[in-house]
Amino acid sequence: DPVVKQAQSQKKFKAKDLLIIAVSVVFIFLGANYTITALEVIAEALSISKAVVSVTVLSLGTTLPEAVVSITASRQGKADIAVGNILGSCIFNAMAIPGITGLIDGIKVPAELLSFPLPIYLTGAVLFYLITQDKRISRWEGALFLLFYILFIGKVAHLL
Repeated sequence: DPVVKQAQSQKKFKAKDLLIIAVSVVFIFLGANYTITALEVIAEALSISKAVVSVTVLSLGTTLPEAVVSITASRQGKADIAVGNILGSCIFNAMAIPGITGLIDGIKVPAELLSFPLPIYLTGAVLFYLITQDKRISRWEGALFLLFYILFIGKVAHLL
């Protein structure tokens, strides 16, 4: 009976899936600890704030996989996936992560983030909203955002 076989295979998957999740949680924890240590070393080596390193290096590293998915989806004519990925990621990272972290142990926002990066993020969000009113981001608008990001990194890294 196909229904019985499916029920049996689902039971086998559940134990395997739980094991995979448990192992993944351990590796995510170890990876997070390694990342934090590496960011501290980078900040000390460059003599800049840990907050600045996390706003630049860490955010770039965590966003690259999402960027590849969005570019691939756009090239295949699947703009909905690209936009959903971008907005979903931004919303989750901007709201859920600080919310969960704040519930667990509170967050102290460094002064160097309040003075420049946070207002820039707000400006970028408003620009994104305005640009997407025609339900399209053109090449020049994409170039504008890329230039905006390069200027942001230059300012945060004290290159400008």
